[in-house]
Amino acid sequence: MKKHIAMAMTTGLIGMALISGGTVAYFSDELESKAEIQSGTLELGFVDIDENILFKIEDIQPGEEFESRFTLRNNGSLNIGEIVLFSKHTILDKNGNEKDNGFGSQILLKELIVDGKEIIKGKDSAMTLNELRKLKNGLLIKEEDIPFPNGDTMDVKVKFQFKKTAKDQNDFQGNKLELDWTFRAMQTNK
Repeated sequence: MKKHIAMAMTTGLIGMALISGGTVAYFSDELESKAEIQSGTLELGFVDIDENILFKIEDIQPGEEFESRFTLRNNGSLNIGEIVLFSKHTILDKNGNEKDNGFGSQILLKELIVDGKEIIKGKDSAMTLNELRKLKNGLLIKEEDIPFPNGDTMDVKVKFQFKKTAKDQNDFQGNKLELDWTFRAMQTNK
């Protein structure tokens, strides 16, 4: 009998819980949203340079100096930190045949000035194009501590000299040096 009473009470409690649970009311609301994440861009460009040809110098002779100016611009959406210059070149003889006869060792980069900052200037820091080409990590021309934001420009001046030596330089007559400079922009870490 006690079992029947306990069973009846349990059944009654379960029934009441089901009935009262169905009558509970509450309010709710939902809001859906979407988001986009887009990375920024690093894009270094030249100002007013056709076909990325920085300069073309012809008919130079030993002892002669020549200079060029150009402007870099941050065309990306992110600030640029460092800019590193990598140099390589190909030498063609007077017949147009590729021939590395040491002409790159005769062309001296005497000045490299970026926005007024002297990267290379004077005898102590001047280097030949062969020496510049051998720099495995390139030449740092802009340090990270100076911001280079989107849309800003940076003026670059270079000055070269065809070295004049006491030795015969006839092997270099009619040579053409095709200089390829790569400016590698790195994002800022600040």
